[in-house]
Amino acid sequence: MAGKSKVWFVDDLPRNLEKFAKNHAADFDVTTFLSTDAVLKRIVRGDLPDALLCDVFFYDRFRKQNGLKEK
Repeated sequence: MAGKSKVWFVDDLPRNLEKFAKNHAADFDVTTFLSTDAVLKRIVRGDLPDALLCDVFFYDRFRKQNGLKEK
């Protein structure tokens, strides 16, 4: 029997990561990432998922690129 498909989910909100893992861990080998940098490091190492799901808007990266300070 084949193993579960490897699914990565990247989002900058921890509650979204927790909810996704809780809802899908029974069916998939779920790994969650809190930052785009973390997932990119894994990809560069050659560790690739079967599916990569990501949030569309990452406030932390937008803030850094636009010189905005954290509240």
